[in-house]
Formats: sequence, structure tokens, C-alpha cells
Amino acid sequence: MKIVSIFVVIIITITACIIYLWIARKYNIVDLPNERSSHQDITYRGIGIIIPIVLGVTNLLFPFCSEFFILGLLIAGIAGFFDDLFQLRNAYRLVLYIIAIALCMYGIAPEIAFYNLGITVVLLLLITGVVNAFNFMDGINGMTLLYTLVCTVSVMTSERLFNLDLLPQGFYTTIFIVILAIMTLNMRTKAVAFLGDSGSIVLGIICSFMVLRLIWSHGQLGYLGFVLVYGVDSVGTIIYRMLLKQNIFNAHRLHLYQMLTNEKRHNPLKISLVYGGLQVAINISMIYLLYYWGDVAFTIGFFSWVVILIAVYIVLRTYYIKDITKLWGVS
Repeated sequence: MKIVSIFVVIIITITACIIYLWIARKYNIVDLPNERSSHQDITYRGIGIIIPIVLGVTNLLFPFCSEFFILGLLIAGIAGFFDDLFQLRNAYRLVLYIIAIALCMYGIAPEIAFYNLGITVVLLLLITGVVNAFNFMDGINGMTLLYTLVCTVSVMTSERLFNLDLLPQGFYTTIFIVILAIMTLNMRTKAVAFLGDSGSIVLGIICSFMVLRLIWSHGQLGYLGFVLVYGVDSVGTIIYRMLLKQNIFNAHRLHLYQMLTNEKRHNPLKISLVYGGLQVAINISMIYLLYYWGDVAFTIGFFSWVVILIAVYIVLRTYYIKDITKLWGVS
């Protein structure tokens, strides 16, 4: 994008933030602390809805992306926003998200969407799972915004190093601008606004498709490592709740990051930085291995990180947080 275009996107983003905060204040769209919250102050919620709106307006002015992809993001964002306000039924929400993801797949990855019906169905379900993981992990200040920033930079770096053609520059630029703008309101000790489902779902879709395009273009499943920290925490927590015979679809605050923040009283921003920093280290090592040592080293590196993160997860929950010691008799 040219300098003038970037300036226009910045103005659009800032204007969208201001308008949304005015609307949230006027109509009392706030996040009241409850027993599951990691915050104690009343905070505006749902500001993530501006992400697909800014992408849509920018795409109208400086076309860079398929209208189907933008439409899918808008549907996901609107569904998430209404879920923030009224708590949609799980079935309605799931159907809307699948429709949104299908539109995004058709718009940004048609070669995948039409490759094989079975593969398409499996990918829809997998991406829906990843997107929900992003939603579950969006519980403390700056977490999902920082994580998306790390994922985007990693995908861009891989694209440049390996001469891939994944997504247009205008898309990356717009995502950077809108994330940085919302960070000024969210990534602080006392957040002014939370993303809400509208933001976390949209960013989950964006990260999912960036990584999917990488995997499809390069033929390397190891790129799943770019979202590995979220993956281990999400899957580990689901398994933990199943062992406790809990309904995994009910709300909770048993993710590792929530336990570190709520039970161990660590600063939420520090936990977000640790999660983001760990993902940076993983991504740098993975890119290095693939670029200098090749596919085999890349695959070994990916599985090594999987083992390391699982071990860290178990050790932290067992010996530091001590919330699962009763499951295997550790005192």
C-alpha cells in the first residue's frame, strides 16, 4: 500500500475506535466483572467488531481481497458481537461461524475449498475448533492481539523467505494498523475496551487461514507450530476438564493463563507477554530450521516443541498451581 493509503487506513481505524467507544458508552455495552473474570473494573466490550468493518471499508477503497472473505469476517464479527450482547444459543452460533468460515475459505483459498469435499469438511471443522480456541484464550489484556501480531509477522516472514504468494500486502498492512490501534485500548493494566467474541473470533479466523495457506502452499504441517502455545493450553485444558468430568462447553476459568493470573496473581500483561514471547521463540526457531536445515529438521523441531510445551504445561499445573495434583496423586 502507498503512504497515502496507509494514512487513510489509520484515519479510518482511529475514527472507528472513537465511534465505537461513544456507542458503547451511550448504550452501556460494558463487561461487568464476575466470578470467572480476570479483571475487576467495568470495561467496554465488543470493540473487536471494528476489525472486519475496517477491513471491509479499506477493501472498498483500495481493493486487495475477495469480497467473500470480507463477508465471512463480517458475519463472524456480527455473530460474535450479538453473542456478547445476548448470548446466542450454541447451535445458532456454531452454524453462523461455519457459514462465515466457509465463505472465507471460498474467498481466500478457493484451491483448497474445491480440492476435495471430504478435505473441505474436515478443514471447516478443524478451523472452527481453532477459532473457538482463540475465543476461549481471549481472557486477559492484550493476549489475543499480541498473539495475532506474532502470527502475522511470522507468516509474512515465511512468505518472503520462501517466495510464497499467500495474501496481499494491503491485507497485512490493514491488520497491523487495526491491531495496534486496539492495543492502545486493550493492552494496558486497566483496559479501556475488550475485544469480545466479535474480535477474538475474527482474529482466530484470520490466523487460521494464514497458517492454512502456509501449510497448503509449502506442504508442511509443522506450520501449526505458529499457533502452538494456544493449542497446548486449549487442548490441555479440555483434557483436564474431561478428567474432572466437567461439561467442556460450559464457561470456566481453568485455562493455564487464567490460573496464573487469577490464582497466582500474576500481572495479566506479563502473562500475555510471556505467551507472546514464547510463541516468538518457537516461530523463530521453526523458520530458522526450515530455511537452513530443511524439512526433516523443521518437522523434528515442531514435535520437539510440542513435547516441551506439554511438559511445561503439566509441570506448571502440577507443581506450581497444584490444581491437578489429585489426578495423579502428587502432594
